[in-house]
Amino acid sequence: MGDHMIRVLLVEDNDYERQRLVQIINANTEGIKVYEAEKGSTAINIIKNHDIDLFLMDIELPDISGIKLAEKIRKVPKYEFAHMVFITTHGYLLLDAFKKIHCYDFIVKPYENKEIVDVINKLTRAVIRQKKEHVQKREEIRFKLKSCILRIYVDEILFIESQGRNCIIHTKKKEYEISNYNMSKMLSILPQNYFMQTHKSYIVNINNIREVDKRERNSWTVFFDDYDIPAFVGNTYKNHFIERTNDVRVVE
Repeated sequence: MGDHMIRVLLVEDNDYERQRLVQIINANTEGIKVYEAEKGSTAINIIKNHDIDLFLMDIELPDISGIKLAEKIRKVPKYEFAHMVFITTHGYLLLDAFKKIHCYDFIVKPYENKEIVDVINKLTRAVIRQKKEHVQKREEIRFKLKSCILRIYVDEILFIESQGRNCIIHTKKKEYEISNYNMSKMLSILPQNYFMQTHKSYIVNINNIREVDKRERNSWTVFFDDYDIPAFVGNTYKNHFIERTNDVRVVE
Protein backbone atom coordinates (compact mmCIF):
# COMPACT_ATOMS: atom_id res chain seq x y z
CA MET A 1 0.00 0.00 0.00
CA GLY A 2 1.46 3.32 -1.05
CA ASP A 3 2.10 6.25 1.23
CA HIS A 4 -0.57 8.24 -0.63
CA MET A 5 -3.35 5.71 -0.02
CA ILE A 6 -6.29 7.24 1.88
CA ARG A 7 -7.66 4.94 4.58
CA VAL A 8 -11.39 5.19 5.24
CA LEU A 9 -13.14 3.46 8.14
CA LEU A 10 -16.78 2.73 7.33
CA VAL A 11 -18.89 1.89 10.39
CA GLU A 12 -22.37 0.66 9.42
CA ASP A 13 -24.28 -2.24 11.00
CA ASN A 14 -26.63 -2.84 8.04
CA ASP A 15 -24.85 -5.27 5.69
CA TYR A 16 -26.69 -4.07 2.58
CA GLU A 17 -25.99 -0.38 3.30
CA ARG A 18 -22.36 -1.07 4.16
CA GLN A 19 -21.72 -3.01 0.94
CA ARG A 20 -23.54 -0.37 -1.08
CA LEU A 21 -21.31 2.35 0.38
CA VAL A 22 -18.17 0.31 -0.32
CA GLN A 23 -19.26 -0.18 -3.94
CA ILE A 24 -20.02 3.52 -4.37
CA ILE A 25 -16.60 4.51 -3.00
CA ASN A 26 -14.65 1.90 -4.98
CA ALA A 27 -16.46 2.62 -8.24
CA ASN A 28 -16.08 6.39 -8.11
CA THR A 29 -12.76 7.08 -6.38
CA GLU A 30 -9.11 6.05 -6.63
CA GLY A 31 -6.39 5.53 -4.05
CA ILE A 32 -8.78 4.67 -1.21
CA LYS A 33 -8.64 1.65 1.10
CA VAL A 34 -11.93 0.99 2.93
CA TYR A 35 -11.94 -0.76 6.30
CA GLU A 36 -15.35 -2.08 7.35
CA ALA A 37 -16.88 -2.35 10.83
CA GLU A 38 -20.40 -3.45 11.69
CA LYS A 39 -20.26 -2.20 15.30
CA GLY A 40 -18.34 0.13 17.56
CA SER A 41 -16.07 -2.47 19.18
CA THR A 42 -14.86 -3.61 15.75
CA ALA A 43 -14.14 0.01 14.80
CA ILE A 44 -12.06 0.53 17.96
CA ASN A 45 -9.99 -2.57 17.17
CA ILE A 46 -9.36 -1.32 13.63
CA ILE A 47 -8.11 2.12 14.72
CA LYS A 48 -5.70 0.45 17.15
CA ASN A 49 -4.06 -1.48 14.32
CA HIS A 50 -4.37 0.88 11.34
CA ASP A 51 -3.95 4.60 10.69
CA ILE A 52 -7.30 5.97 9.52
CA ASP A 53 -7.63 9.23 7.56
CA LEU A 54 -11.40 9.53 7.24
CA PHE A 55 -14.33 8.14 9.25
CA LEU A 56 -17.75 7.45 7.70
CA MET A 57 -20.11 6.35 10.48
CA ASP A 58 -23.74 5.48 11.01
CA ILE A 59 -25.34 7.09 14.07
CA GLU A 60 -27.26 3.98 15.19
CA LEU A 61 -25.01 1.00 15.96
CA PRO A 62 -25.89 -2.17 17.90
CA ASP A 63 -23.40 -1.74 20.76
CA ILE A 64 -22.86 2.03 21.01
CA SER A 65 -24.21 5.21 19.44
CA GLY A 66 -22.18 6.78 16.65
CA ILE A 67 -21.83 9.92 18.78
CA LYS A 68 -20.35 8.00 21.71
CA LEU A 69 -18.04 6.11 19.35
CA ALA A 70 -16.84 9.40 17.88
CA GLU A 71 -16.13 10.73 21.37
CA LYS A 72 -13.97 7.66 22.08
CA ILE A 73 -12.09 8.07 18.80
CA ARG A 74 -11.49 11.77 19.49
CA LYS A 75 -9.73 10.85 22.75
CA VAL A 76 -6.97 9.15 20.73
CA PRO A 77 -4.48 12.01 20.12
CA LYS A 78 -3.86 11.32 16.43
CA TYR A 79 -7.63 11.34 15.73
CA GLU A 80 -8.45 14.51 17.67
CA PHE A 81 -9.06 16.42 14.42
CA ALA A 82 -9.58 13.54 11.98
CA HIS A 83 -12.30 13.96 9.35
CA MET A 84 -15.63 12.44 10.42
CA VAL A 85 -18.85 12.15 8.43
CA PHE A 86 -22.06 10.78 9.91
CA ILE A 87 -24.84 8.96 8.10
CA THR A 88 -28.19 9.45 9.80
CA THR A 89 -31.93 9.63 9.27
CA HIS A 90 -32.26 12.78 11.38
CA GLY A 91 -29.12 14.86 10.94
CA TYR A 92 -30.54 18.28 11.70
CA LEU A 93 -31.75 17.11 15.11
CA LEU A 94 -28.15 16.26 16.06
CA LEU A 95 -26.38 19.45 15.04
CA ASP A 96 -25.32 20.32 18.60
CA ALA A 97 -23.84 16.84 19.10
CA PHE A 98 -22.03 17.06 15.76
CA LYS A 99 -20.50 20.40 16.74
CA LYS A 100 -19.31 18.97 20.06
CA ILE A 101 -17.30 16.22 18.37
CA HIS A 102 -16.19 18.35 15.38
CA CYS A 103 -18.14 16.44 12.75
CA TYR A 104 -17.08 17.70 9.30
CA ASP A 105 -20.29 16.76 7.50
CA PHE A 106 -23.33 14.52 7.68
CA ILE A 107 -25.41 12.66 5.10
CA VAL A 108 -29.12 12.08 5.61
CA LYS A 109 -30.72 8.77 4.60
CA PRO A 110 -31.94 8.04 1.99
CA TYR A 111 -28.98 9.46 0.07
CA GLU A 112 -27.92 9.65 -3.56
CA ASN A 113 -24.66 8.11 -4.74
CA LYS A 114 -23.44 11.55 -5.73
CA GLU A 115 -23.71 12.81 -2.14
CA ILE A 116 -21.33 10.09 -0.94
CA VAL A 117 -18.89 10.65 -3.81
CA ASP A 118 -18.86 14.43 -3.35
CA VAL A 119 -18.16 14.23 0.39
CA ILE A 120 -15.47 11.55 -0.01
CA ASN A 121 -13.72 13.49 -2.80
CA LYS A 122 -13.85 16.76 -0.86
CA LEU A 123 -12.36 15.27 2.30
CA THR A 124 -9.87 13.14 0.38
CA ARG A 125 -8.44 16.32 -1.16
CA ALA A 126 -8.19 17.81 2.33
CA VAL A 127 -6.41 14.71 3.70
CA ILE A 128 -3.91 14.71 0.81
CA ARG A 129 -3.20 18.40 1.36
CA GLN A 130 -2.67 17.83 5.10
CA LYS A 131 -0.32 14.89 4.44
CA LYS A 132 1.80 17.02 2.12
CA GLU A 133 1.97 19.77 4.74
CA HIS A 134 2.89 17.19 7.39
CA VAL A 135 5.78 15.88 5.31
CA GLN A 136 7.08 19.42 4.90
CA LYS A 137 6.85 20.15 8.63
CA ARG A 138 8.06 16.82 10.06
CA GLU A 139 10.59 17.14 12.86
CA GLU A 140 13.85 15.28 12.47
CA ILE A 141 16.92 14.61 14.56
CA ARG A 142 20.44 14.25 13.20
CA PHE A 143 23.40 12.17 14.28
CA LYS A 144 26.94 12.71 13.05
CA LEU A 145 28.37 9.31 12.16
CA LYS A 146 31.85 8.47 10.90
CA SER A 147 30.88 8.49 7.24
CA CYS A 148 27.69 10.55 7.06
CA ILE A 149 24.97 12.55 8.79
CA LEU A 150 22.04 10.32 9.79
CA ARG A 151 18.63 12.01 9.68
CA ILE A 152 15.65 10.32 11.34
CA TYR A 153 12.08 11.63 11.41
CA VAL A 154 10.87 11.91 15.00
CA ASP A 155 7.42 10.45 14.29
CA GLU A 156 8.99 7.28 12.88
CA ILE A 157 10.86 6.48 16.09
CA LEU A 158 9.14 3.85 18.24
CA PHE A 159 11.63 3.66 21.10
CA ILE A 160 15.31 3.92 21.97
CA GLU A 161 17.15 1.14 23.78
CA SER A 162 20.40 1.54 25.68
CA GLN A 163 23.02 -1.14 25.09
CA GLY A 164 26.28 -0.49 26.89
CA ARG A 165 27.79 2.75 25.57
CA ASN A 166 25.52 2.78 22.54
CA CYS A 167 21.84 3.36 21.81
CA ILE A 168 19.64 1.41 19.41
CA ILE A 169 16.95 3.54 17.75
CA HIS A 170 13.98 1.38 16.79
CA THR A 171 11.94 2.96 13.99
CA LYS A 172 8.99 1.80 11.92
CA LYS A 173 11.35 0.80 9.11
CA LYS A 174 14.65 -0.32 10.66
CA GLU A 175 17.06 -0.10 13.59
CA TYR A 176 19.98 2.31 13.91
CA GLU A 177 22.89 1.89 16.30
CA ILE A 178 24.30 5.19 17.56
CA SER A 179 27.71 4.95 19.22
CA ASN A 180 28.69 6.79 22.41
CA TYR A 181 25.18 7.93 23.32
CA ASN A 182 23.70 7.34 26.77
CA MET A 183 20.11 7.92 27.89
CA SER A 184 20.74 11.44 29.18
CA LYS A 185 22.43 12.58 25.99
CA MET A 186 19.64 11.06 23.89
CA LEU A 187 16.91 12.70 25.98
CA SER A 188 18.58 16.08 25.58
CA ILE A 189 18.02 16.07 21.79
CA LEU A 190 14.55 14.50 21.69
CA PRO A 191 11.35 16.61 21.76
CA GLN A 192 9.71 16.13 25.16
CA ASN A 193 6.19 16.21 23.75
CA TYR A 194 6.94 12.92 21.96
CA PHE A 195 9.30 11.07 24.28
CA MET A 196 9.74 9.99 27.87
CA GLN A 197 12.12 7.67 29.65
CA THR A 198 10.24 4.59 30.88
CA HIS A 199 13.11 2.45 32.15
CA LYS A 200 16.82 2.86 32.85
CA SER A 201 17.39 1.38 29.37
CA TYR A 202 14.37 2.64 27.39
CA ILE A 203 12.98 5.89 25.99
CA VAL A 204 9.57 5.57 24.34
CA ASN A 205 7.70 7.64 21.76
CA ILE A 206 4.35 7.83 23.56
CA ASN A 207 2.52 8.77 20.33
CA ASN A 208 3.34 5.41 18.74
CA ILE A 209 2.27 3.07 21.56
CA ARG A 210 -0.34 0.46 20.62
CA GLU A 211 -0.92 -1.08 24.04
CA VAL A 212 0.66 -1.74 27.43
CA ASP A 213 0.69 -5.11 29.20
CA LYS A 214 0.68 -4.56 32.97
CA ARG A 215 0.41 -8.19 34.03
CA GLU A 216 4.04 -8.50 35.13
CA ARG A 217 4.70 -7.13 38.62
CA ASN A 218 8.19 -5.71 38.09
CA SER A 219 7.99 -4.10 34.64
CA TRP A 220 5.26 -3.41 32.11
CA THR A 221 5.61 -4.30 28.44
CA VAL A 222 4.97 -1.69 25.74
CA PHE A 223 3.88 -2.79 22.24
CA PHE A 224 3.86 -0.90 18.94
CA ASP A 225 1.97 -1.33 15.67
CA ASP A 226 3.55 -3.72 13.15
CA TYR A 227 6.67 -4.20 15.27
CA ASP A 228 7.59 -7.37 17.14
CA ILE A 229 10.13 -6.01 19.61
CA PRO A 230 8.65 -4.42 22.78
CA ALA A 231 9.93 -1.78 25.18
CA PHE A 232 9.53 -1.78 28.97
CA VAL A 233 8.37 0.44 31.84
CA GLY A 234 10.29 0.10 35.11
CA ASN A 235 8.80 0.61 38.59
CA THR A 236 10.47 4.01 39.05
CA TYR A 237 8.77 5.39 35.94
CA LYS A 238 5.27 3.89 36.23
CA ASN A 239 3.45 6.84 37.82
CA HIS A 240 4.81 9.34 35.31
CA PHE A 241 4.06 6.91 32.48
CA ILE A 242 0.41 6.65 33.58
CA GLU A 243 0.11 10.45 33.62
CA ARG A 244 1.44 10.72 30.05
CA THR A 245 -0.45 7.79 28.51
CA ASN A 246 -3.92 7.64 30.03
CA ASP A 247 -5.58 6.98 26.64
CA VAL A 248 -3.44 3.95 25.73
CA ARG A 249 -5.03 0.49 25.66
CA VAL A 250 -4.03 -1.52 28.74
CA VAL A 251 -3.91 -5.30 29.30
CA GLU A 252 -4.14 -6.26 33.00
